[in-house]
Amino acid sequence: MSQGLSSLSDLVARVSDAYAQRNGIARDDDWYLLKLHEELGELTAEYLKLLER
Repeated sequence: MSQGLSSLSDLVARVSDAYAQRNGIARDDDWYLLKLHEELGELTAEYLKLLER
């Protein structure tokens, strides 16, 4: 099954919204900033792993 980026983005947003609601997670400005830091940390770790560092 092939989906476009927009369809996949919508699906991820729905799953993420359901998870946040089910677990009582408030997505305020702090949450978005912390989430961005988390994702950047994961990106950095993969980059360093790719360079074998």
